[in-house]
Amino acid sequence: MLGSLCSRKKIHYVGCEVNSDNKGCYEELVRFYNDSSGNNRTFEIHYQGSETIHENDDFMKKHRNNIDMVFTSPPYFDREVYSEDEEQSCRKFPDYQDWLVGYLERTLQTSFELLKPENYCIINIADIKLPNGL
Repeated sequence: MLGSLCSRKKIHYVGCEVNSDNKGCYEELVRFYNDSSGNNRTFEIHYQGSETIHENDDFMKKHRNNIDMVFTSPPYFDREVYSEDEEQSCRKFPDYQDWLVGYLERTLQTSFELLKPENYCIINIADIKLPNGL
């Protein structure tokens, strides 16, 4: 989000967040940035998981084939646990294979449904080793 705020291009940021501790933080960041810079950046934060946002009919109607770029840095299964919220992907899908399908595959599928044709999905993934060797 911060990168989109600082861009010289006028970007409307759309994001998903399940960490309940972050509610209000994004709104405050944009408010601070706009007040400090004199800009009027716009954004949407959906407090819903990226693996379930496709179930939000209003969201999908508004954004299907309408997003210029998707950038995602998905959690590395249980290597990045941001909170104890039940909506955290590794808590919803505690089995790695279930996580791959239920979280990662569904998130990427939705990302491609949202993208305009011929546009980009950028995925940041580190090469990590899980304790059980997966």
